Amino acid sequence: MPSTRLRAGLDGVIDSLLAAQHVLEMFRRTLPHGRSRACLDRLSNRLTKILGEARKLRTP
Repeated sequence: MPSTRLRAGLDGVIDSLLAAQHVLEMFRRTLPHGRSRACLDRLSNRLTKILGEARKLRTP
């Protein structure tokens, strides 16, 4: 059972994206410099942009 309460709707989506971004970054840092690490870095940048767009949906 999670220690924090899961949220529904857009807030839950944002929470999930933040968690995915965090796990991705922790894994990326374990990799040696190279193609895989660079690819995951680009993916993290995309998640940052998606998060920004999702947060805009919250604001009327």
